[in-house]
Amino acid sequence: MHINCSRSNHWTAELTYETTTYRSSAKTRDEAIAALFYQVAAPFEERNRRTNLAKEVALAEWDAAFGEFSSSVRQNWHEERAGGIRSRSTLVGLTLECPECGDSRSLKVGSTGFGSQMERRIDDLCKELFQIHYPQPANAKLLPSSPSELAEGDLEVEKHRDWTFHVTDPAGVTTQLPEPWSGGPTQVLEGLTPVINRYAADGWRVASIQEDKAMYNGHDASREPMPVRVRVLLEADSPTGD
Repeated sequence: MHINCSRSNHWTAELTYETTTYRSSAKTRDEAIAALFYQVAAPFEERNRRTNLAKEVALAEWDAAFGEFSSSVRQNWHEERAGGIRSRSTLVGLTLECPECGDSRSLKVGSTGFGSQMERRIDDLCKELFQIHYPQPANAKLLPSSPSELAEGDLEVEKHRDWTFHVTDPAGVTTQLPEPWSGGPTQVLEGLTPVINRYAADGWRVASIQEDKAMYNGHDASREPMPVRVRVLLEADSPTGD
């Protein structure tokens, strides 16, 4: 039986959403974010659906309330004369007053300023009055709908350097152990010891240990020859290890 321990890099991405923490791991930063996104895609989609529905309901209620308000606004019209003897024109003044709060908005237009344009201006004035006390519902913030949007959000992305363990059994089947070891290159035996002890309990003992070294540069070492791969040969010392 063989245990192969090799130095590896991986990225993790972590996000807490509605009291649940999601975490993914991958070889690259983008892959870790993409894997995380697909974990939360379903709850994100449901949350966005609820948000959009609530917005539609709020806008419908606001539009209905504004319709009632605009019909209750007092419209006071009056005429004014402007210009000299040779040039006289009639200005039409309009004051809109809110019946509840007393706030008002005014405008003046020429006598030829009626029609659809005038109606839009009056409608705009009504909305100004209405939104003083009843602001139109703002666009709700939607959760990210793609990995790229998620990458711009508030999530934790980290790069890790650790050791991974692969065990090859007597039948030649290789399995990666689920728990990596995060110690430095000089501490690899600390990570190997629990793995070796696990198999020792089943009747296996260490026959040999070999290591490959390379020039290593990192926060825990600087241009020094360090182990990058360790191979452990186990042999059965009892029938239970067959």
